[in-house]
Amino acid sequence: WDPTPHGGPGPIEVIGRVRIGDTLVGIGETRLDSMDFQACVTLIKHAPRPCIFHFSRIKKGAQLFNSMDELKKSANDGLVATKRALVWRILLKYLPIEESQWSEKLVNQRKLYAQFLQEFFAESDVFNGGQDKENISCGGLIEDAELMNEIQKDIIRTQPNIEFFVSNEHQAAMKRILFIYAKLNPGVRYVQGMNEVLGVLYYVFANSLAIDKPEADAFFCFTNLMSELRDLYIHSLDHSDTGLLGHISKLNDLLQQIDPELWTHLYLVNQLNPSHYALRWMTTLLTREFSLPQTLRLWDSLFASVSRTDFLIFFSLAMLRAQRDALLQGDFSLCLSLLQNYPPTDPNYLLQVSNSLRQTYLSSSGSGTSSSRFVSLLNTNNNLLASGSSWLLRKFTPSATGSSQSSVQLSTPPKKSSTSSSSSGNRSSNFFLNNLNGLPSFSTSFHSTTTTIPNSSN
Repeated sequence: WDPTPHGGPGPIEVIGRVRIGDTLVGIGETRLDSMDFQACVTLIKHAPRPCIFHFSRIKKGAQLFNSMDELKKSANDGLVATKRALVWRILLKYLPIEESQWSEKLVNQRKLYAQFLQEFFAESDVFNGGQDKENISCGGLIEDAELMNEIQKDIIRTQPNIEFFVSNEHQAAMKRILFIYAKLNPGVRYVQGMNEVLGVLYYVFANSLAIDKPEADAFFCFTNLMSELRDLYIHSLDHSDTGLLGHISKLNDLLQQIDPELWTHLYLVNQLNPSHYALRWMTTLLTREFSLPQTLRLWDSLFASVSRTDFLIFFSLAMLRAQRDALLQGDFSLCLSLLQNYPPTDPNYLLQVSNSLRQTYLSSSGSGTSSSRFVSLLNTNNNLLASGSSWLLRKFTPSATGSSQSSVQLSTPPKKSSTSSSSSGNRSSNFFLNNLNGLPSFSTSFHSTTTTIPNSSN
């Protein structure tokens, strides 16, 4: 950091040298890029004294990114926590990339959200029997009460083991956002799963020191994201190409083309309908399959992708391929249990597999490659991927086999019974509840407080 008057680096006790917003990037000779939060804390505690902390600081007035391509590349590689809120708002087209336009844009959008609050909420009304003062100025219409009650039930189930989401203040803000969105978009309304998507956005913005109105920013970013993904939540479009079951069908077709053996085992032998697991993966944008820090890393790449629905399809395909060996050994119950309770897996590894699958598919389809040639290209690409990321394979497996026929098995599925939903594609409340309940909860050791220490993605 800034040198002291005698010309050398100042001690940590010097006041004013490290500022709020600076990013801790190294301790001594160790960089923190690939460390998760707990590893960073452990390193700080056990580092020899005196200890040198390395920080990075964005210069005032400096342009963060010269182009959208540069910004997307940075996001795809994984963002540091201090940049995430800003970059996400740009990638979700809430803010322009030109910094000079941010101030005016934020003022106008936050004024607009204040008008929404004034239109839909009023302090004089008491809602939900006085237990919840989410007050509505719509004359107490029954449909509004039912809508708010529906949202309320899902909000209290959003990340319940993370302290941030248990806060009444944050829950109230999320309920307001979802209610206003539903009122402004009656064709979509509110659908279970939106609470999980909003929760991650609101968490990032509310924990950013640079954002003083996180509720407004979360609302508009959520709205913009839903504008691209809304067909996944409209029941009447389920069977269309852009609908939920249409995308699940694309995933199933790709699996059949890429890995006929695994597809046959899951779909024909065990008669496992892909909607039993992929429905939740897509409607919650993978938030229920990974821890919150891992989800943040995944969403960096999700928002940087050209097509977010294509990202979900190929990433889901990578999740299936990563557990190929375990799935091939399982019956219906074991396969369903594994895919509805996905084993802990490094998202960076899955992102590499997903990118490999997508690039191979695009190369083969663009040149009119036959299905058999596509599988051959895929196996070749998998070998290159395995050799290029051997550190990931060593991390997750006792020994990497290097087989060209399958992805390396990352973990063993839990041996417990599981029942399937009676519905194969109907997004009723019971169907969602059956798929959302019984999942492994996030670790309670994860702290919701903001820190400049990079998360697991950095």
